[in-house]
Amino acid sequence: MRQRALIAILLLSACPVITSASSPEHQQLVSRYQEFSANLKPVVTTMPLHISSVEVDGRLDVDVFGVINQPFQRVAASLAAPRSVCEFLLLNLNVKACTYEGIGDAASLKIYVAGKGYTPPYRSLSIEPLHQVSKRSPDYMAMALDAQKGIMGSSNYHVLTEVAPYQQRTLVRVSSSYQGSRISNMATQAYLRTFARDKIGFSVTGFDTRGKPVYIKGLQAVIERNVVRSYMALQAYLEHSQKRNRPEQFEQRIHRWYDLTETYAMQLREVERERYFYNKRREYRNQLRLQTKLDDRSGSGAVTTRAQTGSGQGFNAIRTTK
Repeated sequence: MRQRALIAILLLSACPVITSASSPEHQQLVSRYQEFSANLKPVVTTMPLHISSVEVDGRLDVDVFGVINQPFQRVAASLAAPRSVCEFLLLNLNVKACTYEGIGDAASLKIYVAGKGYTPPYRSLSIEPLHQVSKRSPDYMAMALDAQKGIMGSSNYHVLTEVAPYQQRTLVRVSSSYQGSRISNMATQAYLRTFARDKIGFSVTGFDTRGKPVYIKGLQAVIERNVVRSYMALQAYLEHSQKRNRPEQFEQRIHRWYDLTETYAMQLREVERERYFYNKRREYRNQLRLQTKLDDRSGSGAVTTRAQTGSGQGFNAIRTTK
């Protein structure tokens, strides 16, 4: 029996290993991640998230690699759909609404942004990037958001999101850049000197006399907090994207996002739980109203609205939620 087992092992080891062929884009993304992660520690020890950022002459370039514990096809489908992108972006504190126009390979988004409290869309700043899937294959997808004009005179916004299957999960890379203006740079510096003066990021820069970690501050800390919040928004969205009832999905997502951020309350807590829920429910109602107007204007309002709100119950369900 032992001889047979040895013979079987020898025969198997002599056979060539059969692997499924992967696309060049998939191979390149995985290779870049392995190189990236070898040179940079995870920004959060319990989260596979690596961040690099460089600021030169007012231009900010950020490169992020992360691994989402979700199947590739689900992640790719969500990022390829403008509606899904808007719904997971809304979970972030500073996003007040997000709408889209157009279908197919390209759509125009309008993202309304403001401070952490509730702000109606008409009082928010906005950016209008073009959402476009530039490459898609069975094991790779690339989605870009591009806008020539940004907020406060900033310009040349470019966000490229690439995803690929990786160890039964999904590898995500986000590279973003924009050119700041004199006004936007002044606003950033004023924010860092006032509201963000005592806010910290996740990277440890040293240890104090009691041996406690000292966390990074300034612009790098802002970038780290924003990246982690967005990572958690995508995670919360994907975990609750299977049910057809959109109001119920929305409630599950805002609860999940808040719970995830509370894991790092020292860095991420900005508002109390019930205040966040109250604000987001109002902002979600605003988003639905804005989107319905766009759908009506395009001539597909009746059908699209019913599909988006879960058999026509979206507005009523969100209105009555306390």
